[in-house]
Amino acid sequence: MRSFLCCLRPWTHLAMTILRKQSKLTQVLMRKQSRERVKFPATSQLCCILISGKSCQKLLTISWNLASRANDSVGQEHYDAIRSDSNSETWAFFAYDYASKKEVACSGSGSGDINEFFSHVKDQRGGYGFCRVETGDEESRRAKFFLLAWVPESGSNKLPIMVKGNMSVHKASFKEIFRDFNSEFTFSNEEDLNADAVINSIVKAGGANYMGQTA
Repeated sequence: MRSFLCCLRPWTHLAMTILRKQSKLTQVLMRKQSRERVKFPATSQLCCILISGKSCQKLLTISWNLASRANDSVGQEHYDAIRSDSNSETWAFFAYDYASKKEVACSGSGSGDINEFFSHVKDQRGGYGFCRVETGDEESRRAKFFLLAWVPESGSNKLPIMVKGNMSVHKASFKEIFRDFNSEFTFSNEEDLNADAVINSIVKAGGANYMGQTA
């Protein structure tokens, strides 16, 4: 029995250390920017992993209310990152909480190309996205930006009628944060998420849209 307790003592000490540092760990991970949405275990789950070896994760999300404009900073942070030439983030998508009918949360962000963006969008609930793409030739590369409204019409993520009815108003709120873009699209099925077709459309559209109007 004494031998067993001696073996358990280091794990108990480690679990207590994690509990004491929960607040600091959460703050650090919330600030961290990565290729995909940051996922990390809650403190109790960290103890679970250490003691039992189980893999359990929890996604930390902050809701953005597009009706009241509460937590506009959630969108502003991603907009600034995507527009910045010194930041690696190239896209972000905000999916609806269908139960609330007016709140969205960032379901994912990344530093990949438009194909990575569309690969994420096709599996999400309805919502809004913003993506940076590069156009031009090897001698002259230009950054272009487009806004996407995703309105799935079938499957488990089908947009409820009540949410769809709110989208025109909510999109206006979204565009007040994600305001400078070259083109705007509304897609409702996976076949619409065609990277080549979208880029060709952006190139044909030409100049930037700084007033947030549909190109």
